[in-house]
Amino acid sequence: MAAAGGAAEAARRINLVLNKQRLAADQVIAANNWELVSPLSWFAMEQHPQGNRLVIGIGNSLRGDDGVGALLAEQVGGRSVQQLTPELAAELAELEEVLFIDAWLAPAGGAPQLVEVIPSGAGAPDSHRLEPAQLLAISQALYGRAPAACLLQVPAHAFEHGNTLSVEIQAALPRAQALMRGWLTRHA
Repeated sequence: MAAAGGAAEAARRINLVLNKQRLAADQVIAANNWELVSPLSWFAMEQHPQGNRLVIGIGNSLRGDDGVGALLAEQVGGRSVQQLTPELAAELAELEEVLFIDAWLAPAGGAPQLVEVIPSGAGAPDSHRLEPAQLLAISQALYGRAPAACLLQVPAHAFEHGNTLSVEIQAALPRAQALMRGWLTRHA
């Protein structure tokens, strides 16, 4: 019975963390007077796509700006992952298009940008963490196809423990959201 109690306590703690993250995101949105359109009203996707596309936010929402990918992907009903792993290759092979969103260590003055991702095995792949191009290459090699892909890079500045986004990334969110909406519109 102690194991069941431990699992219940773990679930309670996870829910507390998630609720704190949502509250922090809501506070950032409210403080900046941002208007977010609900996933049901624009280009809603399910957690596991029924159609031909998927938005995947990459990053750890408990490491400051690193969580921006998850935040943006969740706004449109996409999926968030802490890192890309080879297990995603099978699902990607079934898609026509994928948008990856990730925090980016940009040069000074860098702004959110959308770049095309081409399957590439460049660099030694790590079995626990992959770049989008490497994951696409694995999908191509194992399943004979990979979706068309783009990467939305959002300049990040702070990766400390916690779920607070830096002032700089908060300022970049409207541009990142516009790029994401543009991709969704073009790939509807």
